[in-house]
Amino acid sequence: MQAGVRVVRGPGWSWPQQDGGEGGLGTLVAEGNWGTERSCGAVVQWDCGGRYKYRLGVNGHYDLRLYDNAQTGTQHLGVICDGCGEKWIWGIRWKCRGCPDFDLCTSCYMGDKHSLSHAFNRITSPGSPSVQVPVRYMARKVPLKGIFPEAVVIRGPDWKWGNQDGGEGGKGLVLTIKGWDSTSQRNAAQVRWRGEINSYRLGASGKMDLQLASPTSSGRHYYPDHLSCLGEVDIIEQGFCLGDTVRCGVDGQTLMVLQQDHGGFSVAMALIAARPGKVAGLIDNGDVLVVYSNGGKYIYNPKCLIKVYSVGDTVRIGNNKAEVKRLQLGHGGWADPMTKTLGRVGRVVKVLPSGDLRVALGGHIWNFNPACVSTADPKSLDLAETSEDSAADPLAGLLMKLLLSHIIEGDDDDDDDDDKEEQEDAAARSAARHSQPSVAAKELKPEQLISEAAQGNVGNVQKLVQLFPGQINAQQEGRTALHVAAHQGHIDVARALLKAGASTEIGDDKGNTALHYAAHGNEAAMAGLLVSHRARVNSRNHAGRTALHLAARKGYGEVARTLCEHACDVNTQDSTKNSPIHDAIAENYEEVIEALTSVKTLDLERQNESGFTPLQLAAFKGSKLAVQRILAKSPKLVDEQKSDGFAPLHLAAYNGRLDVVHILIKQGRSAVNARTCGGQTALMLAAGRGHVDVVFLLVREACKLDVEDEGGNTALHLVLKEADLFSTDCHLLQDDSTIVQILRDSGLFGAGSIYAGEALACFLVKEGANLRQTNARGKAPFDYILKPELRKTLTKLEKAYNGDEEAEEEIPKAKSQPVRDVKAKEDSDSTDEDDHSTIRKNRRYSSSSSSSSSEEDLNSERLGAGKGKSQGLPTSEMLPTHWDHMSDYFKIVELHNGSSEFRKVSRMFLKTMEIKNAVIKRIKRVQNEELWLSFSRRRQFMERRSSGEAVREMLLFHGTSKDMVEPICLQNFDWRMGGTHGNKYGKGCYFGRDARLAHRYASAGKAGGTTCHMFVVSVLVGRFTRGYSSYLRPPSRDDTKTNLYDSCVNDVNDPTIFVIFESSQAYPEYIIQYRAD
Repeated sequence: MQAGVRVVRGPGWSWPQQDGGEGGLGTLVAEGNWGTERSCGAVVQWDCGGRYKYRLGVNGHYDLRLYDNAQTGTQHLGVICDGCGEKWIWGIRWKCRGCPDFDLCTSCYMGDKHSLSHAFNRITSPGSPSVQVPVRYMARKVPLKGIFPEAVVIRGPDWKWGNQDGGEGGKGLVLTIKGWDSTSQRNAAQVRWRGEINSYRLGASGKMDLQLASPTSSGRHYYPDHLSCLGEVDIIEQGFCLGDTVRCGVDGQTLMVLQQDHGGFSVAMALIAARPGKVAGLIDNGDVLVVYSNGGKYIYNPKCLIKVYSVGDTVRIGNNKAEVKRLQLGHGGWADPMTKTLGRVGRVVKVLPSGDLRVALGGHIWNFNPACVSTADPKSLDLAETSEDSAADPLAGLLMKLLLSHIIEGDDDDDDDDDKEEQEDAAARSAARHSQPSVAAKELKPEQLISEAAQGNVGNVQKLVQLFPGQINAQQEGRTALHVAAHQGHIDVARALLKAGASTEIGDDKGNTALHYAAHGNEAAMAGLLVSHRARVNSRNHAGRTALHLAARKGYGEVARTLCEHACDVNTQDSTKNSPIHDAIAENYEEVIEALTSVKTLDLERQNESGFTPLQLAAFKGSKLAVQRILAKSPKLVDEQKSDGFAPLHLAAYNGRLDVVHILIKQGRSAVNARTCGGQTALMLAAGRGHVDVVFLLVREACKLDVEDEGGNTALHLVLKEADLFSTDCHLLQDDSTIVQILRDSGLFGAGSIYAGEALACFLVKEGANLRQTNARGKAPFDYILKPELRKTLTKLEKAYNGDEEAEEEIPKAKSQPVRDVKAKEDSDSTDEDDHSTIRKNRRYSSSSSSSSSEEDLNSERLGAGKGKSQGLPTSEMLPTHWDHMSDYFKIVELHNGSSEFRKVSRMFLKTMEIKNAVIKRIKRVQNEELWLSFSRRRQFMERRSSGEAVREMLLFHGTSKDMVEPICLQNFDWRMGGTHGNKYGKGCYFGRDARLAHRYASAGKAGGTTCHMFVVSVLVGRFTRGYSSYLRPPSRDDTKTNLYDSCVNDVNDPTIFVIFESSQAYPEYIIQYRAD
């Protein structure tokens, strides 16, 4: 989506009144993927004056809807608005489903032109999918607010027109909204100031010269639920037309349900529904009239129907990934590379007996459920095989020639070539012809072998190899019959060819053998067949790639598993020294990564041409699964450095891979202060790139703040020297950023935009970074501060950190503690200790609370360890006395079912489970020294904050899946890592007072089975209050915004659900494995 389009708030909106209230219009001024994994954001300048960054699908949140795109030149040539006569329609087109050739522009559609009971399709731009929207009758309408004629405006953020407005603060009246030039519309406003009239940008080139002087109602309304969400692609829409061939795509039971209020249901309809019929009419409410060859006529709910396609048809793939993925189940499945096909246009090269389609698109061939595609204009066809795409299908071009020429040849055999009606019914003839043997009435010729193999006509193939045995390995454009059969998955054809002596080792002009073609076509069964017929599993093409390389590059997990099962060498390197695991990680193909990392012989220390090991590449690319799997297999590699000194942690931090940084530190115990050859730490790399969440995590893990690189620069130098961090839109921070919350709670920033540079500089100084430390050029971070206000703020923070009471008073309510943990011991890689780091006050940021009289005092005894007031810093000598001896920092101990500890835990579990047939199979104690010390430190801190009062601590339950047990034991609870089941009481980690509540979320995991898993957890609930879904941390107990509650609950008088937002407030004591049939 281009900058300049006009937007309104979307369904995921959670940002109070930044837009001036619902219905407020804004302009998208920037969009992109800015440093965090799969995180797409957009910066919007609102007509009311604010400028903020929003989520475009991040974690399923869609903050914005598209209101108008005429500003970027979107125009539907040849389409006239039947409401106002606009020629041609600019912006979104609204097409009536009940009236032939009737269209409205956005203004007329939102202005209630035409019948409100008629269903419409939304067409966002020419060539985009046609998406049905609800009828407008009784639909929710919202007043539209923004810059329209008669609005009073002042100069905006992009003003560059001197004093045309009479000077700062001058007000003008909008006369008209028009196009900035002839290539766009509604992206400029003509304004009358005092005696002067000029035009100004209102989205042109993404610029806003104006903003509202005061909130103004335009008198217009819009239907929010009829607009698309920015970041969410349109759902597949079949777009039925008169004459289309269709069939019912649902079972009888579903048909009966869907037909209610849509023409009804009958047994006769059920019997004929699976047969093809013709669309004979489109009803006002969107229903479809279908006529069958026996004369039967039925009205269908359009959700019941799918189109019947033929070889040669041009189709567009739906662009809603979740919907396409769902529809692909049972229809060839989903592979990660298919993401590249979404929204694109290709041509049907095969219709499978099941009705599924094989579509040639962009040099590749894919299997699709026909419900995943819609008819497209042949002019939009995207079949070119680009030389840049090294993973392109080598057979796509030849298949198109073979299959499409076959249709043309078939046309020559029709007896009624001059019959116009027969020509108009070409689609039906093509489908019928496709089901017949292609060579029936003509003499068999040897050159037809490859064509027949491509078609899958096993009978003709058998005849041809008998008649012309010498032609069995003949090539056309370098491909043999076995090549095309392997690619297309024609098992019977391949068996016939192999039986007749076809060679498995003949290569094409690029060295690809039949096995390579099976891998290219995602044909796992074919790969198995070829290997069983002695095809060389490690055969390499001219690029040095095996079939496993191709499966890895294309993300075909089943093919990769099949090849691995047949002893394929997983460590073969191609001409660029990439092994298959490198290829899979490069595109984060998780299914292939799982298959390869399950092979015992996998060499994880091999480097590719760029010097990356698999773990380093995974950290660089942000592949969480690969990092987890590699660390589990070979933890010693966690700090392995490249030739430039970059370890995985450096690569992840530099690229803003927050989750990977978290895994490397928690699971891998990576050295947070390790340096590159240039002397930079992970903190310095993340800070210099503006990755605020990574910086926060590293500081929380007690990394050193004032380490110097080879130029004497610290992390603070690198932040303040990078001007872009203080000005560019991509570095605007969202309100839900943890650092932003900390700084706002401290009173340093009010409402409004915060740039990453400002936030990082304040945060680092607040945590103790030295503002006066000079680099090799004799300059301190202080010397690089350009903004006087920031200079003043940082000076106050510096004084406050050093204990200047006057400075503390100058910073409103800035009483929060620093984020950094006290470390029981220095990192093993510590070097270059300086005086400043030695005397640094290592405190942890948290929030204090005090008890509320309305809250019930809950008592729940912790097992094994005392609850008394802690003395001194926790050390390894203070581990619970009932723990078994440990030679390492982590151990799982299974309890004997006759021990008092086992009985105590089981009693607590069964008492609150309330399921009579629950049977405990095992109870295991979790002994994790690092997590325990972190938990103990947190308890001490909370005690200090409550003036020495004992902190309320409870044993609670947490249900989970088998797949998450190990990560929790190693890394503790983290709602970002394990997925969510809802956030009704806040975005944190949830625990239940009763086992029956936690049981709802306990499962066997991916492996299946009947065993459920539940943790017994010690939780520092402290002082709590009622939680709400918008909470990202506990709310304040007073107006200071720093005296926060410790946790949230569902009911303060009788809490059964507890939510914490700091993982160190919980320790996983026990794992219960049980059955609850």
